Amino acid sequence: EFNLLKQVNHPHVIKLYGACSQDGPLYLIVEYAKYGSLRSFLRESRKVGPSYVGSDGNRNSSYLDNPDERALTMGDLISFAWQISRGMQYLAEMKLVHRDLAARNVLVAEGRKMKISDFGLSRDVYEEDSYVKRS
Repeated sequence: EFNLLKQVNHPHVIKLYGACSQDGPLYLIVEYAKYGSLRSFLRESRKVGPSYVGSDGNRNSSYLDNPDERALTMGDLISFAWQISRGMQYLAEMKLVHRDLAARNVLVAEGRKMKISDFGLSRDVYEEDSYVKRS
C-alpha cells in the first residue's frame, strides 16, 4: 500500500515522501500544509470578517496583505469543492478508494489549495479529537 501511495502525484492530493516503521509506530513524511485541516480552517474562518478594522477605526494592513486570511466567499467554497473533486477524480482514476473523505481529512496549503489526505495510514495525525468512539 505504501509503494502505491508514493506514486500518487496530483496537486490536490497530499504528497507522501516517505515512511519509517522500524521498531515502533509508523512515521510518515508528507507534504506541508500550512493551515491544517479544512475542518479547523473553516471553523477559524468564522472568526474572520470585519475584525480587520481596529478599535481605532484603522485597517489592519497585515490582515489585508495576506489573502489566505481574508474572509471566505461563496466563490472560495466552490473552489474548495472543485479542488477536492479533482483530487478524488484522480484517486478514482488510480483505482484508489479513500473510504473516509471528510473535512478533517482535507488539508489546506498555502494559497488555499486543498489537499486530500489520510488514506488509512495517517489516522489521528492531524486532529486526534476527530475520531471519538461513541457507545
